[in-house]
Amino acid sequence: MPFCEKRTTVVTQFVRRLRGGAQSILAQAGDGLFYVVKFAGNPQGENLLFNESAGAELYRACGLNTPSWKPLLLTDAFLDRNPQCWFQTETGLVKPTAGLCFGSSFLGDESTRLFEILPEGSFNRIRNQVSFWLAWLVDICAEHADNRQALFLEDARRRLDAYFVDQGHLFGGPKGNRRVHFVASRYLDFRVYPNISSTHLLDRIYPQHIFWISRETWALSILTRSGRE
Repeated sequence: MPFCEKRTTVVTQFVRRLRGGAQSILAQAGDGLFYVVKFAGNPQGENLLFNESAGAELYRACGLNTPSWKPLLLTDAFLDRNPQCWFQTETGLVKPTAGLCFGSSFLGDESTRLFEILPEGSFNRIRNQVSFWLAWLVDICAEHADNRQALFLEDARRRLDAYFVDQGHLFGGPKGNRRVHFVASRYLDFRVYPNISSTHLLDRIYPQHIFWISRETWALSILTRSGRE
């Protein structure tokens, strides 16, 4: 669904804080679904929410698994009721700004198991393992300034699907000023990348996605640089 067609839903119930520098929370919205929520005015940088939303659309356009997302509405009443979700800073708690925020659909439910880390012996159960190579290419083109993050969803037959998450450090990071070596944007455990010839890799994924990668990353880089200026 194009960004302009996404409908806003109000955040209604705080569940818990989540790990990570973005200080996101797990919350339920008015549509009854659960979301990983990231707030505007994030101490990491003003571009965080743009990077998350634009990065999710870029990944989806390239045929990569990423959770669906939507803009969520954060009210002052919700923030006042739940000081647990305020930003933790060196000078104390800081109340996030009410208004639109980023909501990524929570992947876990009662019928599936969700993993953040896998032992090496489970890598061969990942059905879209080759996608890690394409994700790395996208991250290099989009100037991803952090390690690639992924979650692994297990079905009833113990098959795993990787979902690529946390796009906030794309386009030079939340402040748009980071330039790192291309190795910095790969998944931390390099053993997840399957052994595959470059010719086979190009035949399988590059021809159908390279146009999207070049066009979308160029357009998004222009937007982020315009915002910084």
